[in-house]
Amino acid sequence: MVQNLNAFLDKQVADRWGPSKNEASAISALLVDSLEYDEAARRFTADCAAARTPTDAEKHLPAMWKLVENLVGLLKSIHGMPDLVVRDETAVKWSELPLLVEGWDEIYNRSESQHSDEIISIIAFIAKLVSAQLLSQNEFLTWVDLDMYTALEKGPENMSALKKDDVVRLNVNVPIATQWFRHAGLVIWNCESDLGLSKREDSLWQGTAGFSYPRWKFWKERAASVTQSKLVSAGTRDSAKEMVEKMTSIEKQDGL
Repeated sequence: MVQNLNAFLDKQVADRWGPSKNEASAISALLVDSLEYDEAARRFTADCAAARTPTDAEKHLPAMWKLVENLVGLLKSIHGMPDLVVRDETAVKWSELPLLVEGWDEIYNRSESQHSDEIISIIAFIAKLVSAQLLSQNEFLTWVDLDMYTALEKGPENMSALKKDDVVRLNVNVPIATQWFRHAGLVIWNCESDLGLSKREDSLWQGTAGFSYPRWKFWKERAASVTQSKLVSAGTRDSAKEMVEKMTSIEKQDGL
């Protein structure tokens, strides 16, 4: 594991736009030596903090954020650090996590029938950040809306009437939708907002746009029906089952 990790980090450092050796070393120490998050954050940002100009400081950011996609604990430590001031000028506002989500909108230009483990990982990461209050809830709840629509709100209403394209869509998108409830279910549960969303005429959900308990209940019922379908894959049924279990657990926490 250590050899593979070091080989990966060495490759990143060798890239023209990759991280510095110190930044890569901080990641390695965090994962291999169980370095404390605060100390890892200090080491990870040391080269940026040593920059002589704001421009030089900013040049470190893209490669840095590329390395931390699955390190929410590290992000929380960086997020809480004071602004970096270079020559009496604020060079970096760590609390804004610069460039972290740049380009992620591209994942929603994907085909709904194209499976990608990377997409599932990205959604899981985004959900973790939202749950950790490192990203604006409203911005990413609009993504939840789209994912739930694609996974559970498209026809047919009767799961026994699924066509080939419907089966593919469910197999691809139910595991994606499950990530939101696995990592940010409480955020969704506590959100009562239309988020400026428009009602979709082709959706099986014909209630109010946005987030509400009736829509939550509808999602849960649809997920439960997926668990009973023999047409979708076993992995999709397992994902739907997990979604239902997570939703039920959250409801119980709130006394329902």
